[in-house]
Amino acid sequence: MSFGGSVQAMIISIRNNARPKKNIFRSRNKDHVNLHSEESNLEYKTVSEAELKQIKKKIRANARKENRKLKIWVLIISIPILIAIYFVIQNRIDNFHEDKRIEAIEKQKAIDAIELAKENKILYLLKDGTKWLNTGQYKNAKTQYYKAYKIESEDYRINYANAKAYVLDCIENNVRCITAERMVKGLKEKYGDKAEILDLEQLLEQK
Repeated sequence: MSFGGSVQAMIISIRNNARPKKNIFRSRNKDHVNLHSEESNLEYKTVSEAELKQIKKKIRANARKENRKLKIWVLIISIPILIAIYFVIQNRIDNFHEDKRIEAIEKQKAIDAIELAKENKILYLLKDGTKWLNTGQYKNAKTQYYKAYKIESEDYRINYANAKAYVLDCIENNVRCITAERMVKGLKEKYGDKAEILDLEQLLEQK
């Protein structure tokens, strides 16, 4: 008897547990029906032309505002990039100019070195020619002066020394006097009436 009562109690318990599930399902169906019922009862509000224009105006204003914000952000981001690009380009330009400046300096140094070597050679030949001139060795003096003349034909020092050698050789040895006169005349035409040129001219006149 006790076993039969226990089985009966289990059946009742199962039925009781099953009923709420049916109620929940029905409740869900009822809610779904109610939702559709509420949606069908919704009223759609119509918007007037003036209100529609106002809405469009607000949308455009917001769009312009967002566009301005975007431009500002682009500007904020672009400025540092542009500055960096400027400095990179400027640095390359400065380096290029510096390289050119150094190259010009090196070229000038090379030119100065050549000019200095040439000047030293001329001074040596003039000094050596004067040594021969002072000892009456006019041929040797002329040779040295001619070498200097080949280096720099427009140098007054060389042309004067060479003319002087010819004048003294003419006076003392009566050698190539016409050449001496022509050289003195050329000095006067080219360099003017300098005192030392006039002295050479006077020596020839007194011969």
